[in-house]
Amino acid sequence: MPNINEQLLTLTQVIEKLVNKQVAPVAPVAPVAPVAPVLPIVQPYNGDHDLITKIDTKVDQMQSDINVLKNQGNQYITLPQHQEIINEINDHETRIRVIEKSITQILTWGTIGMIALSVIETLILRYIK
Repeated sequence: MPNINEQLLTLTQVIEKLVNKQVAPVAPVAPVAPVAPVLPIVQPYNGDHDLITKIDTKVDQMQSDINVLKNQGNQYITLPQHQEIINEINDHETRIRVIEKSITQILTWGTIGMIALSVIETLILRYIK
């Protein structure tokens, strides 16, 4: 059996051969931050011009309507016209009051009917069994 010194010497020589083995040269690599993929450039919608033209014509129409209203601003409402409008409003309020009154009456009679039915049901269940 070989002694320990010879074994260590053999092991050291094998390690030196492995370490001294020629390797391909390594190129230095610069660190690079991760980059998101670049999306393709989409051509803008060419119909925007049509929309701007439509808006421009609408604004022109609004300006003409405002001018018409300004020209009619010199007209005043007369007392009979004012009274007619007030009568329509009062008539509307009267109709609403009548409808609310009838709804209240329906709810009252419905509640009385439900109470009467429950009393009749209780009497039937208690005395007819």
